[in-house]
Amino acid sequence: MYHLHSSQIKAARAMLGWSQEQMAQESGLAITTIRNMEMGYVPRGRTADIIRQAIEKAGVEFTEDEGIRRRKDTDVYRGAAGADLLIEDMRQTISAKGGEIITMMPSQQMLAHSCGAIGPHATDQLTRLGKFATVKCLLPHDAEVALNVPQFQFRTIADKSFSPMPFYVYGNKFVHVLDDDSVFRFIVVASINTACTYRAQFLALWAEAMPLTARSA
Repeated sequence: MYHLHSSQIKAARAMLGWSQEQMAQESGLAITTIRNMEMGYVPRGRTADIIRQAIEKAGVEFTEDEGIRRRKDTDVYRGAAGADLLIEDMRQTISAKGGEIITMMPSQQMLAHSCGAIGPHATDQLTRLGKFATVKCLLPHDAEVALNVPQFQFRTIADKSFSPMPFYVYGNKFVHVLDDDSVFRFIVVASINTACTYRAQFLALWAEAMPLTARSA
């Protein structure tokens, strides 16, 4: 396999809208490793595999001519219009194949905002989502009850188990949610392996999690 180049890593980070800190967080590598890579250090072995997997999971792939490109199995939606497209894709996927929607979010507010639901009618969009699918949402242990959406199931988990990367999984699709100054981007990857991996990890955490209502009572 050919080696990754610093220019590819920087370009991939720019395409994803990641800071160096976020790339370190998403990959699990040290920030100094990310900086060294972008300054010309050629990652090899396990380090190369880790950074490649993190970037490709987010929807960008490397080419042999030292370039990058969006993965062919990836769609990118943006803003309120993008949220509508995402929800419609969820509806079509669930209607055709069944199943549920799972998501991990840092708060109920971010869940609502990522669905384009803002203001006094914030629950309307979430209610729309809950009409065609069971929705399970994991939150951090200190999450507060801000919304009353009976169609949703909320549970909380310890910080050590909580993923800093907000995501959705439905059908065979994994959605990486990026918050660019309150303008959301959704990187939708159609990958059975990725969806199954995240679903299995989520359900294992869900089984140990605490209902939000019970914790906040």
